[in-house]
Amino acid sequence: MSNLSQFTGGLLKFNKNQRFQSDGASAQSAAFDSDTVAIIIASVAQQSQEGFIEIGANPTATSSSFVILSSSNSSSSDSSGFTIGPIGVEAGDKIAGFNAGATYFHIMELKY
Repeated sequence: MSNLSQFTGGLLKFNKNQRFQSDGASAQSAAFDSDTVAIIIASVAQQSQEGFIEIGANPTATSSSFVILSSSNSSSSDSSGFTIGPIGVEAGDKIAGFNAGATYFHIMELKY
């Protein structure tokens, strides 16, 4: 797996974009491209709840996974979101995410 010190002073470039939706159960992205060394994750949820992610060869996100989305707004009609990255990844890995409601995960794959 890449580490963030590799990206210091380096110029990461856009490689490709992915989007997938979780609707109350873990959902996976497609495998990361062979040139991908890092990703940026953005999520937009239809409900103000926690979102969870896992990264690996065949990941499943659970309530014990890394939390990326949380909002104190209790209105289910409002959207909330979060962006994190860059996160070093291996080519061929996938990301899984879920939220109790409808959540869109947008993945920007980065390369050198």
